[in-house]
Amino acid sequence: MLEQRCQIFRFKSRPGFTLVEMLVVIGIIVILVGMLMPAIIKARRQARIANCLSNLKQIGEALHIYSGNFKGYLPSWAASGHLTATLRYKGDYVTSFGGHYGPSRHMVIAQSPEVTDPSTLTAGKLNFVTVGLGMLMSRGDLSAGVMGCPAMKGVISTWYGSHEYKYYSDFDKQTGQGDLRTRDATRLHRTPVSDTTYTVALLSGYAYRNTPFYSRLKPDNADTTWSYVSDYPSLADYSDPANVWVAEWDMDLKGYNSRARFMTPIFRTVRQLNNRSICSDTFDFADPAATGTFGHGGLGSRHHGRGYCILYGDGHTEYYDDDENSIAEWEDWADPSNPYTDNLTISSYSSEKIWRFYDRLVMPD
Repeated sequence: MLEQRCQIFRFKSRPGFTLVEMLVVIGIIVILVGMLMPAIIKARRQARIANCLSNLKQIGEALHIYSGNFKGYLPSWAASGHLTATLRYKGDYVTSFGGHYGPSRHMVIAQSPEVTDPSTLTAGKLNFVTVGLGMLMSRGDLSAGVMGCPAMKGVISTWYGSHEYKYYSDFDKQTGQGDLRTRDATRLHRTPVSDTTYTVALLSGYAYRNTPFYSRLKPDNADTTWSYVSDYPSLADYSDPANVWVAEWDMDLKGYNSRARFMTPIFRTVRQLNNRSICSDTFDFADPAATGTFGHGGLGSRHHGRGYCILYGDGHTEYYDDDENSIAEWEDWADPSNPYTDNLTISSYSSEKIWRFYDRLVMPD
């Protein structure tokens, strides 16, 4: 009988990581992440800036198409000299709300009428009068996807005086696609006009320079008896043909001697605009309580943090890195003793100072 020997093989297990080794590995990972994160954040920021500049390029192309179709004119406002406009379309008509600075606000692309029940502004009805860049959308030259900086996500509040409006980065989803004038307004923010009435506005994430000019400063062509309280904003009395006049303000633009007229764009044509700035990331109001001083362009912090993408009249784009927050903390008012008279939300003397600041970046004095 053969003896069989059973051999038992034992496998030696490899020792695991010790606590010290694990801590060393974790420390190395933390150091690597700390080294890489700034580069990742910078790359993401640069990608958003590039996307934003691309949006502005498309807006520039749409402006070029529009001006080509309309004898060199730029989109602005259909009722020059008036705070409201009546749009007639396919047998229907709608008159826009003209309060809260009217259609002169840089971010507004469409304004509803004043209504007692906003739930009546349903899809398919003529609900909005377009202004500025909204005219390009209503023609189909621009899509909603290019109407805001990609860094401005969600619902963002802005103020016109004490009246809150809201920007929706996904307003296609909120309003439904199709003609901008017949979008569904029932899911958008309602801005009170009185105790019983409301209005709704569609906002772009960009500021458009060529909304109609609006100012509370004394017009340069006003007589000595003019006063804001009694003569404004009804600057044009169209009911009396013998008393029709439109207020004008001297603008003193380099290379273009112009007078801005009430509720009329400063630059009517691309020739007048030349290579000046025409569109940029919004520098509109953030929450007045948050900015500390009414009138600061606080929304700059909601896109690139401290920088602004800018479109110029010749179609090229620039990025301005506002590392000193000179725009977000703007203090150069048309009337320093009363910054409420003209402000950054509208086409005004004060906002023109920012546009001219943009102009000087490429057109030095």
